[in-house]
Amino acid sequence: MRVLKAIFPLVLLSSGIVWADQQPPTFKLSDYGMLCDGHHDDSDAFIRGATAAAKTCTQINNDESYQSTLEFPHRGSCTFDSPISIDASCVRIESNGSVLHFPKSSGITFTSSHPTNPYGDNLATKDRLHIVGPGVSTTSRTYGVLLNAANLVFTSLDVNGFNYGVQIGNNSFMISLYHPNLFSNGVGLYCPYGLTNTGENIATFGGAIFNNDVGIDNQGCDIVLSSTSLDYNATTAVKDAANPNNGAATGSVTLLGANVEFGVIKGPVFQLGINGTGSNCNGYDFITVEGGKIHATVFPQGGNAVALVDNDTCQLPGLRGGGTVTIRDAWVAGIQPTGHCVPGTSGTNCVIGNNAQHVKLIDLQDQNGQWFTWTH
Repeated sequence: MRVLKAIFPLVLLSSGIVWADQQPPTFKLSDYGMLCDGHHDDSDAFIRGATAAAKTCTQINNDESYQSTLEFPHRGSCTFDSPISIDASCVRIESNGSVLHFPKSSGITFTSSHPTNPYGDNLATKDRLHIVGPGVSTTSRTYGVLLNAANLVFTSLDVNGFNYGVQIGNNSFMISLYHPNLFSNGVGLYCPYGLTNTGENIATFGGAIFNNDVGIDNQGCDIVLSSTSLDYNATTAVKDAANPNNGAATGSVTLLGANVEFGVIKGPVFQLGINGTGSNCNGYDFITVEGGKIHATVFPQGGNAVALVDNDTCQLPGLRGGGTVTIRDAWVAGIQPTGHCVPGTSGTNCVIGNNAQHVKLIDLQDQNGQWFTWTH
């Protein structure tokens, strides 16, 4: 992996410090040999330009930074034969419509020079990155974007063709993805267990996570999706579960006004815990859906989903909040379940799992205009 280490000199002039309101420099990667012609390896040119940009980046104080911009050629096809890594502190990225191809490997890792205190230097927006991998996979462990930094802001991030579209890493929190498109990956958004200093407020606003095998696989982050579509993910829209042999998950997923749409889904729409294991024995693991739509579009004989919800977390005595799924004020329609629904639920509102009693369905409306509530 090519690793870029940013340098943050304190820039002094005869009149004093360079202030953040001065015009930041722009570094055109074409000036450093980047061709983006779809044939040549552009990795070395990227490193040369990014190194030059990093040297101009100045942190003024804890709340301000002097940001430089990395600018890709206009509408090019840039090829990288190996993963690249960039220190995200202070550096803006402008893709200019270019597509970044990684035909043999993972994509881009974002790191920080101040991993535990990034509040003054990581707000430089990463804009319109379109990252394409070697091909969709559920086993290759490739990632399009790996976030080992916090306080990052991405706009119109487009990632496809990897095992993991966006993967959360260490020292990653307060992440904002505005209108992302994460599609044709094994997992669209992935947060594994066992990370350090990670997980708070991983947020998307608009956009879509679609045509993956699993939309969201969360094992330890607090993820919030606002008005984001989770469409046509083949196995599960949202999975919040860690391997019980390696430790319990302590994450949460909250959907606000989301659209969850599918044709035929191989598993449940929402899965908490691992099927049949009684994993995740803690009070911090939950999925919450407020508003929005959850609906099928294909109605074959034999069903189109295992269930609306599968809650297979264990139930600890006296711990009422452990392993909960709550869906409230949503339109839920067209689900034809193949699973054995617990008593009191059926059809579109089917719930399964060994901890079904920790599922709440509140004021759901179906395709016939009928209201449904099921709580314990």
